[in-house]
Amino acid sequence: MSTIISRCLTSAGSAIRRFLLVVCRVLWNAEVPLIITIGLAIAAAVLSPHITEKYERQRMSSEYVLGNLRELNSLVADVYVEVSSINYAVADGKSAPKESIDNARKVLAKLNWKIIETAAMLPREQRAVLHTFQTDVSNVSNSLDQNLDLAGCRNLLNSVDAMGLSGALSIQTIGRHVDLTSPPKSDAAA
Repeated sequence: MSTIISRCLTSAGSAIRRFLLVVCRVLWNAEVPLIITIGLAIAAAVLSPHITEKYERQRMSSEYVLGNLRELNSLVADVYVEVSSINYAVADGKSAPKESIDNARKVLAKLNWKIIETAAMLPREQRAVLHTFQTDVSNVSNSLDQNLDLAGCRNLLNSVDAMGLSGALSIQTIGRHVDLTSPPKSDAAA
C-alpha cells in the first residue's frame, strides 16, 4: 500500500513540476514577454496609489498656498486703504483718525499671521523671501506707533511702500513655485 501512495505522490509531484515547467517556459519565452506584462501590472497596482496620493497632497498644498497668497494680497490692499485715510486726514490738517489706526493695526496683525501660516507650508528656501516681507510689515506697525504728523505720515507711507514692494515680490516668487494649473475655486463652489 505504501508503494502505491509513494507512486501517486511521485507522479503527482512530477505532474506539478511539469506544469510549473510549462508555465515558466511560457512566461519567459522571448516571443511572449508575459512575465513583463504581469510584473508591470503588479507594479502599477502597488505604485499607483502612492503616486496618486503624492500628487493629491501636492495639489492640496498648492491650492492652500495660492489661497493664502490671494489673502496676503487682499490684506496688503486693506493696509493701503487704511493708511491712505490716515494720510488724507493728516494732510487736511486733522489728527489721524483713531479708527483707521486701529483698523490698520488689525489688518497688520492678520497679515503677519497669514505670513506665518503661509511660511509653514513652504520649503525652507521659499520661506526666506517672506522674512523681508514680515520685517516690512513690522516696520509699518512701528510707524503707526510714532507721532502721525506730516513727517510721521511720510515715514508711514515709505514703510507701506516698502511693504507693498516686498509683498509683491514675495507673492510673485512663491507663486512661481506653486502649481498654477488648477483653476481657483469660487466661493460658491466651496
